[in-house]
Amino acid sequence: MIDAEAGPITYAVIDLETTGLEAAKDVPLELGIVLTDAWGTEVASASWTIYETSPSFQSGLVRGRRNEFVNNMHYKNGLWRDIERSGLSRNQVDQRAVAFLKDWGVKGQSRGEGDDFDGIGMMGNSIGSLDRPFTIAHFPFLNKYLGYRNIDISSFKEVCKRNNPELFENLRPIIGTKADATHRVLDDCRACIREFQTYLNEFLVVGE
Repeated sequence: MIDAEAGPITYAVIDLETTGLEAAKDVPLELGIVLTDAWGTEVASASWTIYETSPSFQSGLVRGRRNEFVNNMHYKNGLWRDIERSGLSRNQVDQRAVAFLKDWGVKGQSRGEGDDFDGIGMMGNSIGSLDRPFTIAHFPFLNKYLGYRNIDISSFKEVCKRNNPELFENLRPIIGTKADATHRVLDDCRACIREFQTYLNEFLVVGE
């Protein structure tokens, strides 16, 4: 349900849980999207778990199970259990994610020759190193629909840390750390949004 206080949808915050860090060898287990207005007010959200019997997916699962950190993390947060109960294929999730964006009126990447991208990009924490490569490899329709532009909240963190370290230290209790993450996609999307809103309010100069 759309928040009565929200403005037009501006950002698609994306988070993925995976079996590891290598998009060519590991596989996605869960995909989450939270749509917000320009100020981070949530408009809509959706998430999907992924499970396949295909050899490539099962190979990725083995990699995740053999990685002690990943295996323990997904055991504690219940993701191993959830993917086997209700998981969809990567292709099904890819199609449903795009359908979700369309249902909420999110405009896709322009297809016209010479046109600049006029839709919304992908927002998240460190999305260039994990979420975007996994989206390219495993969710090609979603990747193409959102376009190539990334809005990486981790970049704001690094700029704040370097340009105003005193402020950054004061913001740490609000921003949180990786230790606070549940490693479930909607929780992590919303944590990213809270961090984004903190930088908007405390560090970035943005006029209404």
